[in-house]
Amino acid sequence: MEKHEVLTTLQEVKAYKAPVFGADGVEIPNYAAVRTVKGDEPIAILGDGYALYNHEDAAKRVFDELDEGVLNYDVKNLILNGPNRMNLMVTFPEMKFDIDGSEMEPTLAISNSVDGTLRFSRIFGYLRLICTNGLMRHEKVFSTSRKHTKKFEVERFQIEEMMKDRSDLMVLLEKSQTARITKEFKSSLIGSGFPKRVVENWNNLFEKYQGLYNETVSGNTIWAIQAVLTNWLTNVVAKTNIDRANRLSMALNYQMRNHVA
Repeated sequence: MEKHEVLTTLQEVKAYKAPVFGADGVEIPNYAAVRTVKGDEPIAILGDGYALYNHEDAAKRVFDELDEGVLNYDVKNLILNGPNRMNLMVTFPEMKFDIDGSEMEPTLAISNSVDGTLRFSRIFGYLRLICTNGLMRHEKVFSTSRKHTKKFEVERFQIEEMMKDRSDLMVLLEKSQTARITKEFKSSLIGSGFPKRVVENWNNLFEKYQGLYNETVSGNTIWAIQAVLTNWLTNVVAKTNIDRANRLSMALNYQMRNHVA
């Protein structure tokens, strides 16, 4: 998908804020209706302090900032839930790298809503090819998010920081292939919110993971437990609670960095 196609698609679902009126025709204070520009269809009724940030504006700002840099990027996909929510993923082909035979493709995922159900967020991570049939898994490195409040403001995306995070990530993953799993590391995961039953049943999960994805990873290393836990987060937790999956994913990366530093 090309950049202009993304912006054209998002222009079709642009929204605006309008007053809310009761059955008697009197305006209801402290509330605002969010409606589509095209067709004037209702989307949501929210507090009048809600800061509407259209998907087109969010995508255009990201594209404009990336175009100022020297990195080439591709639009991997655009997912819309009607006019309400958007998920956009951009990849950076020139930043690909290989760790232990696994191809890593850095990504920037942008999420937004105009109905109050999602914060605006940007998540930098990577797609990992985990088996020969082309299955990919997305793993997160860092994220920023903003509530749609009166003080809503999107800070400039720092490409230099992304490049540094990519380099740090390569070092982290390389070290994690030989760093051993310790009781202290398991305890740190449990303390970060991972269920005790998941962490302590590590060996069973490891065997199932290898059988499921036909991937060879060295047991009892940080790299191996990271592969298994991110798989669990993606295929179990994220299906019912995406916020919890994001939070635990960030915690896992944080504990990995502390353990292999």
